[in-house]
Amino acid sequence: MINNLIEATLNKVGILVEHLTTDTYDDKYIIYSIYSDTEIANYDNENEAELYRINVKFYYKNKEDIKLIKKIKDCMKDSDFYFSNGEELRKEDNYFGYSLYFIYECIKEE
Repeated sequence: MINNLIEATLNKVGILVEHLTTDTYDDKYIIYSIYSDTEIANYDNENEAELYRINVKFYYKNKEDIKLIKKIKDCMKDSDFYFSNGEELRKEDNYFGYSLYFIYECIKEE
């Protein structure tokens, strides 16, 4: 399942990783979500692959932790996720934030 791959990949960063939301607010943490799941490569009414679009939000209190954005990108790219784009988030409750968008193509096995 794609969620297992995302979590295993993001856990390599070494900080808390949660899906959709969290009740634990460490000094830095990641929340991810899948915002699009599209069937592609359709033949004879069967799809041969799926294209996932994933949002990874990184929250941190210490400005020096901004360097972890590169580590997140590198970990995801090492697991064959394509980095699409990123953007800063508005500071909230003493947390800085950065949102990263990735694309992953999963080819179905026979």
